[in-house]
Amino acid sequence: MEGRILSLQGMTKHTPTLASILCLLVVSAASAQEDTASDEPEPPAAEVEEEIDVVALTPFSEMGVNPERFPWSSYQLDTTELSSGARDIAAVLESVVPGVHVNSVQNNPLQPDVYFRGFSTSPLLGAAQGLSVWEDGVRVNEIFGDVVQWDLLPSLGLDRVELMAGAHAAFGPNTLGGAISLRTKNGRDSEPVRLTMAAGSWRRYEIGLESGAVRGPWAGYGVGELFNEDGWRDFSPTRSARLFGKLSFQEGPTSWDLGVGWAHNRLIGNGAAPIELLAIDRAAVFTHPDETRNDLLFPRLQWQRSVGADLLVEAVVFLRDSQIATFNADEAASDRTANATNNRSHTDQRGLGASLQLTRSHRLGSRANLLAVGASWENGEAEFDSSGELATFTPNRSTIGLGIFDPAAWVAVDGDVSRIALFVSDSVEISRRATLNLQARYDESRLRLRDRLSSALDGDHRFARFNGALGWSLELRPETTPRLIAFAGLNRSSRNPTPVELTCADPEDPCRLPNAFVADPPLDEVVTTGWEAGLRGRSARVSWSAAIFGARNDNDILFISSGRFTNAGHFTNVEETLRRGFELSLRGRLRRHSWFLAYTDVDATFGSELTLPSVHHPLAVDGEILVRRGDSIPGIPKSVAKAGVTLHFNRFGMSTIVRSQSSRFLRGDEANRLSPVPGFVTADLDVSWSWRPWLLVGLGVSNVLDEEFETFGLLGNAEEVLGDGFSDPRFLSPGAPRSIRLRLEITPYGRGS
Repeated sequence: MEGRILSLQGMTKHTPTLASILCLLVVSAASAQEDTASDEPEPPAAEVEEEIDVVALTPFSEMGVNPERFPWSSYQLDTTELSSGARDIAAVLESVVPGVHVNSVQNNPLQPDVYFRGFSTSPLLGAAQGLSVWEDGVRVNEIFGDVVQWDLLPSLGLDRVELMAGAHAAFGPNTLGGAISLRTKNGRDSEPVRLTMAAGSWRRYEIGLESGAVRGPWAGYGVGELFNEDGWRDFSPTRSARLFGKLSFQEGPTSWDLGVGWAHNRLIGNGAAPIELLAIDRAAVFTHPDETRNDLLFPRLQWQRSVGADLLVEAVVFLRDSQIATFNADEAASDRTANATNNRSHTDQRGLGASLQLTRSHRLGSRANLLAVGASWENGEAEFDSSGELATFTPNRSTIGLGIFDPAAWVAVDGDVSRIALFVSDSVEISRRATLNLQARYDESRLRLRDRLSSALDGDHRFARFNGALGWSLELRPETTPRLIAFAGLNRSSRNPTPVELTCADPEDPCRLPNAFVADPPLDEVVTTGWEAGLRGRSARVSWSAAIFGARNDNDILFISSGRFTNAGHFTNVEETLRRGFELSLRGRLRRHSWFLAYTDVDATFGSELTLPSVHHPLAVDGEILVRRGDSIPGIPKSVAKAGVTLHFNRFGMSTIVRSQSSRFLRGDEANRLSPVPGFVTADLDVSWSWRPWLLVGLGVSNVLDEEFETFGLLGNAEEVLGDGFSDPRFLSPGAPRSIRLRLEITPYGRGS
């Protein structure tokens, strides 16, 4: 249930509720909570918002500002949108948030690459990580490569999701293009019992059971999820099991939440295939299996206490223990008697951290002010091991191991990462119409690498940086309808090279991700300077936004395909990359019906001339290509458009979403010399029927028109595995064909409001 929110437009004496504990560390302080009457005089009626959401100023604050007065774009998803029939959070973001698109690099439903305005976050080592992701105030970008394992997130257990655009200093490492904040449910804002079941194409079934209860000051919540499908590609099954539970307490000014997440997943994502093979059979895979096993234990304790009428103290302590095991069947070097290799790796990651924040809502004279000051500490350890076993291909391009291991492929390296940070954020009304937002953050990180087999991979690295942000909003038409607000912001953030990047940065000795590393030169940290300006407006039934934005990455870190194999290459600093564009969004409601339109145009380009290795490029000279200033960064479409309509008639509901993406260049063709991966348009349809107050039946159809499309491409060599008839170097990741999904949702005690 949504309640009133403390905001700069009508700040009141704040008494935390259990819902506010929830939000405690969640960057998504965009959720709702209750507050009580204020000791301050009531502001004029024209300034009071009856019910509003908020945008968090830091990853840990449950207090925030009215989104209309936030000087950057932000997007909030509540339980209605999160339970609209989509399978996972990445699918929801792709469906409704402007500027978000998904690349199915692995062709696994739980391993997407999520892009926003030209920046990405991915579960794959080698992807340029430019978005930070937070769950209940804890950053869940993994230690070893800053990757985000989307399959580990409790999709049914999410109460609210928020995406904030820009390089926000307050959100720390990896917030180059934006921050995604996830807030989990507790016993007070969930159904007493809710059972969801779904079945569909490719022998898919899903089961989810959640329950919440309240007894006095105590509340409890638990959810379990099972997902299983054989996959539409050959030899591509996926199995996932997730649990999440939360015990909450709230009495007087003190509250706390103890949450624990657990997951055990087996994912097969066989990835891109040669274009000539896909022409024969779009379900075919190149070599297989490409398997990832993810295990997670993630307890965290969130604590909150109100001190007086205007001060909130928040703290969080967490432990994150994850194991990632991979098995990849690949081609081998041509001079070997065996024509294949079984590459295995295991990454054991343990992170421990704590943060403390003080947030004060008060007045400077007659003007509202919201000040947050905090500090955080995090220490992470990663143990990485990999090996390569000689093997031979079977007729279906699986492998049979020979029991002979390549000594050169053995890797055993430990990585220790420690970070401390101090941050401050202040949002103040400088007039009745204008709001100023200031952010500052100091980060210091130390990375220690130790080779357990020799000293070749040893290294010690230290990175320290001060980042800041400045934003401003102005109501151009106060106290009138429709409202019109101008906003503008300038911000800077950074990310450090990860252990995997620091140990795979030598163009003379390419790595074969994610399985081998070599002694390499150091990399510089990435520093992003971003800006945004625009207008937003709202009337009784329609809200809209128009913005222009840009970002410059200095010393950007990219994975360059420089080896003879499809997944071989190295990380390198690129002097400058740029993202520039504009975004338009329109959203409306008529009675119970709603609709939206969104269009984002992004130019993601190299900002300087450079020469890169690309051994599979047919136009390369001595294995190199010349990249000119202004050439497009591969994998990023210039335009992303989406539109949707949701209709409600008594017990019947229907929604349809249409998405469009323009073409994008292949990885390995940074010079933009080859034909790009074509653009496409797809449509999804979902219908639901509330047969009884406690029973909902739904049917979803993805890719209704059964469009054949591809979401990602790269250059490689298929001839040594498939023969001389497969000389085209293009490898593509095909999009899924039409599929259906039937679901049941049972709430024995009736559906919540």
